[in-house]
Amino acid sequence: TNAAAIKLNAVAGGIDVDAVKGLTLTNASAAGADDITIQQTGANDSSIHILAAGTGTDAIKIDATAGHMLIAPTLANAKTLKIGPVSATQMIFAPHGTAGSEKITLTNTAGTGSDAIKIQSTAGGIALTTTAKGVTIDGGGLYLKEQSAAAADRASFGQLWVDDSAPNALYFTNDAGTDIQITSGSSLAGSGGSLSGLGSTANVLMRVSGT
Repeated sequence: TNAAAIKLNAVAGGIDVDAVKGLTLTNASAAGADDITIQQTGANDSSIHILAAGTGTDAIKIDATAGHMLIAPTLANAKTLKIGPVSATQMIFAPHGTAGSEKITLTNTAGTGSDAIKIQSTAGGIALTTTAKGVTIDGGGLYLKEQSAAAADRASFGQLWVDDSAPNALYFTNDAGTDIQITSGSSLAGSGGSLSGLGSTANVLMRVSGT
């Protein structure tokens, strides 16, 4: 009943276990802390490698059927957790002791499609939340897919969307459900080529007019 009832120990060399028909390691836990631990000790350039030459969709499978899963919960500052090849698509988690250097990056180096990086929600929404620095779009344009009407109103939020008229038009909808048309054809809506809603001329910084 001892925790080391069977013990394999190599004090100078290694241990090699080979199987042909499969290899199963099972721990029939009877109480909390009955864990399986695979650990490499010693602060050397040594590693733990889990490799698979299998061709199936589950060549390597890591799963938790009842509890949670933690990956790198104690990753040291200035070290990184990398997923994917650097020459193609890669996500990097980089904790750091300096707040300005702590980052999460998702990079597609080789992809050239318009959806080289795609974030999709088929039933709910997608929330981007930032407290102080805002959202930066650097390079290219911002494409908004046209639609027949604004989405459902949300208190304290406004919507910027593109109506599917021909040609399509840019709209803003406030949280009261009021649709405000911004463009019409090749001009600003309701302006006949002029900027409207400028108020008193004393407050005008710039006025553009045309036909």
